Amino acid sequence: MKFSISVICVVIASGCGKSQRLSEKSQINPGSSIVYADEIALINVGKLDRCGIGELVATLSRCKPKVIGINLMLRNENNFMCDSILTQSMIEADNVILSEGFVEGKHVETAKKFSDAAYLVGVMGLSQRDDGLTNSYYRQIDFRGKWEYSFPFLLALTHDKNRGSELAAKTGPQDYPLVLHEARRFKMLEHDSSELISNCEMIHGRIVIIGYLGPDSVDIYTVKNSLGEDVKIYGTTLIANAIIDILKDLDQ
Repeated sequence: MKFSISVICVVIASGCGKSQRLSEKSQINPGSSIVYADEIALINVGKLDRCGIGELVATLSRCKPKVIGINLMLRNENNFMCDSILTQSMIEADNVILSEGFVEGKHVETAKKFSDAAYLVGVMGLSQRDDGLTNSYYRQIDFRGKWEYSFPFLLALTHDKNRGSELAAKTGPQDYPLVLHEARRFKMLEHDSSELISNCEMIHGRIVIIGYLGPDSVDIYTVKNSLGEDVKIYGTTLIANAIIDILKDLDQ
C-alpha cells in the first residue's frame, strides 16, 4: 500500500542486551522519555541475510507491532529467492518502513523492488558533521525536489494515529539536538524467532526497529554524551533516541 509524502499525515492520523557492547553513557531524560522508550523495541539483525530478514519480518508481524522499521540499506538486488522472500514478507506485513541513507555524501537509493513492497521509505535522519560527530537529527528534508519526512519521524507518526497531524504540525525542517536516553530503557531482542515468539508481548503494539546492534562494529556513530565525552553508539539506537525526542512534542 503506497502513499505520497503529501498525504502521509492524513493517512496516519485518520545482548541485543548481550550484543550491544559499545559504551553508551548517556544523558538520562526523565519523565515522558521513559514512557516513550517503553514503546520502542529494537531487534538485532546480526548477520542475517535477506532470507533471514524476510523471515524475521514475518515473525514480527505475527506479534502485531504498530510498525516495523528496517534500518538497513537495501540498495541493490542480491539473491532472487531471498529478495523475493523479503519483499513478500513486507507486502504481507503492510506496515514496513525502510530507511535510506548517504554514503560519502551521495544518496543511496533503495532498490525499487523493496521500495515498492514497503509501506513507506524515509531518509535516515541523522546529521553528521564534517569532523565525524553526530549531534543532531532532522525530521524533514528538502530532498528530490520536495519536502520529505525522515525515517525516525515516519516511525514516530505511527505511535498514535489520532495525533499524527498534531505531531506533524509541531515539526519543521531544522536540525534538532540529538539527546541521548538511557539505553537499557529500550526493549532489545535478538533475531532468533523462538525468542521473539516467546516475547511477543514485547513486540505487540510497539514501534519495532530492525538494525545492527552488535557484536560487529557496523553502523557506528560517534556522539557526545552529557559529560562531553566522545562515545560510539549504533545508528539503530540513535534512531530510537530521535523517536523519543519527537514523541515528547505530544506532551507540550
